[in-house]
Amino acid sequence: MCVVQGTVTRNTTIDSCPLCGSGQKVRVVMESALRYCRDCGVVFNTAHSPAGYDSSYFLDDYHRQYGKTYAEDFNWIYNQGLQRINDITRFSGKKKVKGCRLLDVGCALGFFLKAARDRGFDVEGIEISPYAVDYCKDTYGFTVHNLPFEEFNQHGSAFDVITAWYVIEHSVIPVDVLKKIYSLLPSGGVLACAMPSLRGPMFHLHRNQWISTHPQDHYIDFSPGSITRVLKKLGFTRVKCIPASFHPERVCAKQSLFYPAFSWMYKKVSKVFCFSDTMYIYALK
Repeated sequence: MCVVQGTVTRNTTIDSCPLCGSGQKVRVVMESALRYCRDCGVVFNTAHSPAGYDSSYFLDDYHRQYGKTYAEDFNWIYNQGLQRINDITRFSGKKKVKGCRLLDVGCALGFFLKAARDRGFDVEGIEISPYAVDYCKDTYGFTVHNLPFEEFNQHGSAFDVITAWYVIEHSVIPVDVLKKIYSLLPSGGVLACAMPSLRGPMFHLHRNQWISTHPQDHYIDFSPGSITRVLKKLGFTRVKCIPASFHPERVCAKQSLFYPAFSWMYKKVSKVFCFSDTMYIYALK
């Protein structure tokens, strides 16, 4: 990650990087609670505050942000899940998934699990929200463990695929979470996850807005390079990062005469360099 000159200042507090544990090269990001580690290329949040995930999160909070409840957004989330399954099978090279075991960490109301089961996977979930766990069990009959992933103990065979959609950024010990995922995968197993990215237009071009809208329950932000280095150091043999969203309007105004051509070019460049505010990561053990 390239740090724009003038946007960081020397850290005056003893803040340790959650990856390397060092505070020697940690810098304050524009006088905020966010810290940038020059060694690891990550940003972490010293004012991190975990969110509650009761029924209001899936009903009221989600409705305020998207104009509908989480359950009412089933079609979009389910179809997105089908696309993610396609990406996973394409990345792994597995043409037959029937009988393969998939664990979804932070499975919410189970819409991705349904997409995976409909495609032939044997599915299982982990979710800290009692409301979401009850919904998964009552609506779909899924096996869902109501506990933090750090407390999950797997008895039996490993999982062929472990997914974590926008989960890792919430963890205060992200390396331990990734290590545990690695340990639960067999050789040839796949980690598939999504998370915010530091290599995107918000962080590089709209730094003040990025800081002001940074969620308090997000603890760590990776770039494609930093998450790739961490995963390969843990033992993953192949890692692929791709954009999870395209927002050319964050670079060039839609009112501009150049926007149509720029938008087309932007998507091409974004795919090559994974320049996006959010990203998918696929890793092979």
